Amino acid sequence: EARQVIFATALVVLAAKLAKADGVVSREEIVKFKSIFNIPESEISSVGAIFDEAKATADGFEPYAEQVAKLFRSTPAVLENLVGALFEIAKSDGWVHEAELRYLRKVSGIFGLDSNTFERISAQFAPGDSETDPYSILGMSSDASDRPRRHS
Repeated sequence: EARQVIFATALVVLAAKLAKADGVVSREEIVKFKSIFNIPESEISSVGAIFDEAKATADGFEPYAEQVAKLFRSTPAVLENLVGALFEIAKSDGWVHEAELRYLRKVSGIFGLDSNTFERISAQFAPGDSETDPYSILGMSSDASDRPRRHS
């Protein structure tokens, strides 16, 4: 249960600080946060209080990201999904702002995700914002054959 409380608190703080990263917390970001994380009605006021306090500034997110990274070090898919959810919040107001992209890149790094993983997630959630070569995202050479390999 302590692990769940730590994770939930960190999640709320990371989302709030992401929403503040571009200087403005939009209504769309709050609505997207609520829909992604499906906050129970009984928890709305306490989650709202944490969110409101955290959104005062985009600074100070690193300890929360580090806690989540420690909790899920052995399950990187959870960390990737969390970065994806944060991308959804970032783009909910129409686009991913450069400051939000920098924030997401830092969180991803703290989570221990490599740059190819980050670019893959970025391309999925903010396709127009990624200038990375799709072959490098897949970890392939651009001259790789599109013919299936035969196994002997």
